[in-house]
Amino acid sequence: MKYYFTAYASNHRLRDIIDGKRLVELNNYAVFNMSDFKAVPSVWRDRIPEYVKDYVPLNQFM
Repeated sequence: MKYYFTAYASNHRLRDIIDGKRLVELNNYAVFNMSDFKAVPSVWRDRIPEYVKDYVPLNQFM
């Protein structure tokens, strides 16, 4: 979950893929692939992006 949080917060393209629900693209994405995504408990797959959007200033990662 920590890797998912860090990858989501720091990678704009990954955020676009997950927010757009285009999860098939994770099969060919080297930074964070589908097996990484499936390793995250299903409850946290939606909660982590919501938390990042609400509480993490993303401009510091750009």
